Formats: sequence, structure tokens, C-alpha cells
Amino acid sequence: MPRIIRNLIVEAQTYEGNFVKVVLPVTSEDDGFVLAIDGNAQVTLDSISTHSLSGSFDTQDNAAGNFTIAPGSGLHSEIVVFSGSSSTRIGNIPTVGRSAGDQVLITGILPATSGVRVQITNGTSGGTVLFDYNSDGVTLSFFARLVFDGTAWQPQFFAAPAY
Repeated sequence: MPRIIRNLIVEAQTYEGNFVKVVLPVTSEDDGFVLAIDGNAQVTLDSISTHSLSGSFDTQDNAAGNFTIAPGSGLHSEIVVFSGSSSTRIGNIPTVGRSAGDQVLITGILPATSGVRVQITNGTSGGTVLFDYNSDGVTLSFFARLVFDGTAWQPQFFAAPAY
């Protein structure tokens, strides 16, 4: 029997507004899933990597200016809570010391203020802009996923759900 090495938690909101949470056990033999929700939506989770089970987590506040997301190896999750008035905030993700396959998940919590512009850049604050989001005062969060390809961070997913 395969050994369960972690659980993958998937949360989604259906078109009807219902929230669905599914916990999938990931074993050392799994290489992907196809998950159907209510028969209407299909989520494909391909190539779940078991090469690195290490991870890191951090939170930070940003009232103005630039910030750095400093991931450890494997999977890093970062929550950035923004506050203050309209301005541009540049968040850079360093590339030094990263390995191909490293991932960063970013959750941005935004103030109910329009004009808070958040840019996520590759390597330095002057690096390639990977995501650029300008708050509207209504949407109060965004989510981003990036994967390191051995040279640079590559954007994989960005969502700013309207409430």
C-alpha cells in the first residue's frame, strides 16, 4: 500500500456560489489527479511533484514602498497585507539559490482603497514584471503562483476574485 506523504487541499467556488473543499491524499506513487466538481467543472492537477516536501511560510505588512519575498526551497507561501494610500508597491522574488521546480504562492490582502498598485518582479525590483495588479477598492485579495524554471520565476496563475 502506498504511503501518504501529504494532503493536497483544493478549495473552489462553484458558479452557484457554493464553496467546495476536497482533501486528496498524495502518495509517493501519485503523479496527478483529475477532479470533477458537481459534474460541471473539472480541475486538473498535473504532475504533483514529490521531489521536495520541504516548504516555508512567511507574512509581512506593506504600508508603502518595495518589499521582498524570500522563499526557502520547495514550496513557499507568502501572505502580504497591504495598507495605506494609493501608490505602487514592487515585490521582488530573488532568483539566487533557487532550484528548478521551486514554487511561490502569494496571497495579497488589499485595503478598501483604489490605486494600490502591486507589481511582482523577477529577481530584483527592476526585474521583469511577472504580475501587475491595481486595486479597485472592491476586490480585497489576489492570489498568485510562480514556479522557478532554473533561471527565472515563471507566472503560472493569477486571480483577483470579485466579491
